[in-house]
Amino acid sequence: MNADGTNLRTVTTGSHDDNPTWSPDGRKLAFQRNGAQPNDLDIYVVNWDGSGLQQLTFGPTIDQEPAWSPTSQRIAFIRGGSIHVMNANGSGVTRLSSAGTDSHPSWSPDGSRIVFESGRTGVYAIH
Repeated sequence: MNADGTNLRTVTTGSHDDNPTWSPDGRKLAFQRNGAQPNDLDIYVVNWDGSGLQQLTFGPTIDQEPAWSPTSQRIAFIRGGSIHVMNANGSGVTRLSSAGTDSHPSWSPDGSRIVFESGRTGVYAIH
């Protein structure tokens, strides 16, 4: 929508679409969607105008909290409480952490690091 609230546009039609995030180039949105099974969250991307919906992750694991890299080429996300990264087309999924209590990934401006919240030490902190 416009800054004044006019021109509101629906981009997705899923009943449980959450955690949207703009790609840095402003062309796409990544978000999580609750699938057909309870607690079956997957990562999707869609063009800014609602066209080109694409599911990036599949399966019974909970995939959530997508975060675009600064170049719009990769997406960090949470899978089962661990940090993962993948290419923007869903290929090349790589697990980066194994704590099981990690959340809220965010890329550094140069794309060389990912910061996240974790309870791995018994206290939730930024890592």
